[in-house]
Amino acid sequence: MAAPPLALLALAVSLSAQSVRGIVVQPDGATRAAGVIVVAVGDSGAPSRALTNTKGEFAIALGKPGSYSLRALRIGFRPTEGPRITVAKDETIRAQIQLNDVAVSLMAVTVKGDDVCRTRPDSGALVTRAWEEARKAIMSAGLSATDAPLVAEWIEYDRTLEATGRVVRGLRVRTTNRVTTHAFKSAPADVLAEKGYVIPDGEETSYHAPDGDVLLSDAFAATHCFQVVVPPGRGADSLIGVAFRPARDRRDVRDIDGTFWLDRRSAELRWMDFKYTNMPSIADQASPGGRVEFLRLGGGGWLIGNWSIRMPEFGRALASAMVGRTNVVRAPNTSVLRAIQVTGGQVTKVLRGDSVVYQAVGAALNLQVISLDESISPTGTMLHLVGTDYVAKAGADGRIRISPVLEGRYEARIHTSIMDTLGLSPITREIEIGRRATIDTVRLAAPLDMARAVCGGGSADHTGLVRGTVRDSVGAPIPNAAVQVSWFGSMKIIGDARRADRVGWSEQNVAVLSDEYGRWRSCGVPRGVPITVTVKTDAGTDARRVRMGDEQAMLAADLVLHRAAATTDIVLPKDNRALVELWASDNAGTVLPDVTLDVDLPGGGTRTINTGVSGHALIPDVAAGRVTVRARKIGYLPGRVVVSVATGRNTIPIIMSSTGFPTLDTVRIVGDVRRRNDRFDEFDTRRLNGSATRSITRAEIEKRNPVDAWQMLTNLPSVKIAQQGGVVIARSMRVENARLLSDAPCYMKVMVDGVLMSETESVGNGDSKTAYPNLANLPPPDQIRGIEVFAGPASIPVQYSGAGNNKWCGLIAVWTR
Repeated sequence: MAAPPLALLALAVSLSAQSVRGIVVQPDGATRAAGVIVVAVGDSGAPSRALTNTKGEFAIALGKPGSYSLRALRIGFRPTEGPRITVAKDETIRAQIQLNDVAVSLMAVTVKGDDVCRTRPDSGALVTRAWEEARKAIMSAGLSATDAPLVAEWIEYDRTLEATGRVVRGLRVRTTNRVTTHAFKSAPADVLAEKGYVIPDGEETSYHAPDGDVLLSDAFAATHCFQVVVPPGRGADSLIGVAFRPARDRRDVRDIDGTFWLDRRSAELRWMDFKYTNMPSIADQASPGGRVEFLRLGGGGWLIGNWSIRMPEFGRALASAMVGRTNVVRAPNTSVLRAIQVTGGQVTKVLRGDSVVYQAVGAALNLQVISLDESISPTGTMLHLVGTDYVAKAGADGRIRISPVLEGRYEARIHTSIMDTLGLSPITREIEIGRRATIDTVRLAAPLDMARAVCGGGSADHTGLVRGTVRDSVGAPIPNAAVQVSWFGSMKIIGDARRADRVGWSEQNVAVLSDEYGRWRSCGVPRGVPITVTVKTDAGTDARRVRMGDEQAMLAADLVLHRAAATTDIVLPKDNRALVELWASDNAGTVLPDVTLDVDLPGGGTRTINTGVSGHALIPDVAAGRVTVRARKIGYLPGRVVVSVATGRNTIPIIMSSTGFPTLDTVRIVGDVRRRNDRFDEFDTRRLNGSATRSITRAEIEKRNPVDAWQMLTNLPSVKIAQQGGVVIARSMRVENARLLSDAPCYMKVMVDGVLMSETESVGNGDSKTAYPNLANLPPPDQIRGIEVFAGPASIPVQYSGAGNNKWCGLIAVWTR
């Protein structure tokens, strides 16, 4: 058997001195009355109270010997005067109180024009009977019956809303289960009366809500004025309110004003709304304040069942000043509302002994996922409410359920394993969850729509997309595995047709690296022809021969590594040799799609590769030696270069020109071939080597939490950010300070994932106009992996810096996640 709580032990000790015990019965004189407040009022000192248990019994510890008057209070009825008793030292008196049946009706209570201020709560002279009925419920919520204490289960939460207060952006929930009569506890009434309900403490500010002890205190009554009010509209027939506001001399502290709302017929207290006073005007949008809801339990008990406090979260705004006709962003100096914090709790279950006296019915979210194509199954679809731990998975019927859920508006993200493999963004939807179950439907995109989103509309309509995973024999994903999707072209003559050894086969292929989950995808694969998908790593090899239907937009080809030779007619090399990557771009650094590359491999054989929409081609399993690359694209001069590749990874950026031959610049990367080589390798390597003027990491972006990505550049001494309307310009001060005043300003180039942003904006007049990119069009901060700033031409990597007269004076490179 569990040990009794300390509160009950203390009561047992105190009752060993002078006390009064007894029972309370209904007006019939026989039926025991549960949940009745019994008050003992002595000649001096504060009154003592107790709540009758399910058997109508009460026990009150009296502070000292003397004469006491007993009174019984129950909601909805006038007080019952009990006997007057005299108690000697260490004596226990027994008494019985029979309740009267004179009901209290608030139906006829009307609004009075005058406020009543500075009235003691126990004096009985408050504005109307309404306040007395509200006090009964508040007192009951703070008392515990003697037979079995209440055991409450409740959740406490901290919720972050966006500045508009509409959508939940973060949620943290804690669960509590213990013996209590207070689901939440406020600061002492005297402290709140002195310091107010909003108390700054250095960089932090504490917001307080009044609990039952505060509302019943002398300090609260002495610092507030009360008035009866009625709600607007139809509520006037069913509700009546007791409004309170701070006294006039409370203007120097941040206090609260609000209203208690009672049921007119039963006189039961429903809830209390309040707001903080003397707050700055910037906080008005957050509606700072709170709500306390009262819960009536079986057996006549009361609890505070739901509570919440809304608190504004301020940040610093970017100040701006006009310099000429340009708006220049300067250091922050003004506060803005960044978010709204909501702290609260909700009682979910209450027990008295083994009996459940209250069980909350929480809100629920029901989502039906629908797919109109049998190749896209809704089974396993994941649902996540952003900023929370609410996550659920769809069953075989495509249904997702989350229960219980705290009420509010959430941003829901829905994604499937196919969407994850393809790198598609989740389906996002705002969902309002109320007291009743919320039912919603989400339709998954068709395969062709997914292929268009990944590969581009034009190419996806004529070619297909092949996707899959790479796993080992026990099902573990294999990251950074080179997967090659290839198909045969026609036989052709390479070079001099009179030389028979120049006859080669044309192989078209697309090669990619699997991600950290072993997932991969390839665009631009033809339909209706045999396709071979191969992978070779140190852990094993696999190959599959598949065919995509003429009307098929996507095809799955999962690979499983085996030590034995793959069951295909393609011979795989025994040892890992070289991995060759080719990147195609123009003089300005813009990625060139659909560049045709004829590659003569060491040991014989020619492969024809197309860079596709990404401008990237990959050739795994190449023997070390001399490789001949011929690049051609309509609108650009073709070229031919011989380079040497060594064991390991070899990256070959190819820069093509419409007026000159292609430039091939080989970058040798020594290391484990299994290590992933993607755009993040460049960023991380340059950051570690200090190659860029300034590198900004993901951690720095999260710490600063900017509204727009360009704000991360505002404090860099080498960059000048200017804003005018919706246009944001970046200039290199390092270059401009080194030039003569007559030289043109250095408008920095901006690149996102290796692709230059279009330069649609312009400054100047007539022929002297200069185009520049608009930084306001950068991706949102939460999508950015890192930012590199190259403040001068000498620091810009050779593959991005342009050529000849097109050399850039500065570059901002943004890499998305």
